[in-house]
Amino acid sequence: MSRFDQNPFDEETDRNPYSQSGRQGGGSFFDSQQPGIAMTGMIDRPSPLPPESRSGSTFDVTSDVQFSPRALRKKQKELQSREAVLRKKEEELAKREASLGIMTKNFPPFFPLIRNNIREDVPEYLQGLMFLGFWVWMGTMATLFYNLVPITAAWIGGAYDSSPGFGNFFMALLYFIIGVPGSYFLWYSRLYYAMRKDSGVGMAFFFCGFMTHVLFFIFAAISPPFSIGNAFQGSSFAGVISTINVFTHGWGVIGIFYAIGAVLFVAEAFFSFVLIIRVYAYFRGTGAIVRMKQEAARSAASSSSAV
Repeated sequence: MSRFDQNPFDEETDRNPYSQSGRQGGGSFFDSQQPGIAMTGMIDRPSPLPPESRSGSTFDVTSDVQFSPRALRKKQKELQSREAVLRKKEEELAKREASLGIMTKNFPPFFPLIRNNIREDVPEYLQGLMFLGFWVWMGTMATLFYNLVPITAAWIGGAYDSSPGFGNFFMALLYFIIGVPGSYFLWYSRLYYAMRKDSGVGMAFFFCGFMTHVLFFIFAAISPPFSIGNAFQGSSFAGVISTINVFTHGWGVIGIFYAIGAVLFVAEAFFSFVLIIRVYAYFRGTGAIVRMKQEAARSAASSSSAV
């Protein structure tokens, strides 16, 4: 009988050729098993691996996490040491930026527009003088802003006619809009640079701009009346003479607002005068004039050599 004559679908011939008994001709691989057991049941699935730590070693999740006070204190100390390292790096980065001339804006804190860090940028022996300049600058903005209050009250309260009242209000508003950024660029930024670098040329530029500031506030503190046609009558400053005129006309409530404004203008003019005297005393006493001449000579020599 040929081997092709055998039925390949016969159940008796369905044997596993890879079983030990099949190779020996002594029976099927499943002869010793119970009938009906699937082949997949004979293959065990691999058990999941235990969780590993970051170092690669296995650990027990439930036993590794410990919430003892000692462990928490240790973790807190580690976090504090890392925070100290980060703070030190930030300080080093800030010093490096300052040495490279990179000025990080930090003022005002809610919307940084300029750089103003006196304790880090200005030498210690000049910080007192620089703080005086800073408060004079703050007083400039506060005084110009408050000047709007009595001028607006006089306009609304009928102390002036409608046209002159609006003209005075418009001028007071213009003083505030132009005066706040103008005071920074005209003299405060120059003083900050001169104090930070201890530069004689910077001091000279500061004097030129600050003299305009001092004269302006002396005029505003006196507030002499002037008239330009029908548009301006009286004064757009709440100074001394304006306050006297308001009280003379019997406007008592409005006069109180004017009196507060006069005090602010006089105080600002006084402290501005003190600042320029103290800066000039330092400028003369430390030989800054000689350094300024030397710096001017060096800059002139460098420009001529470049040509």
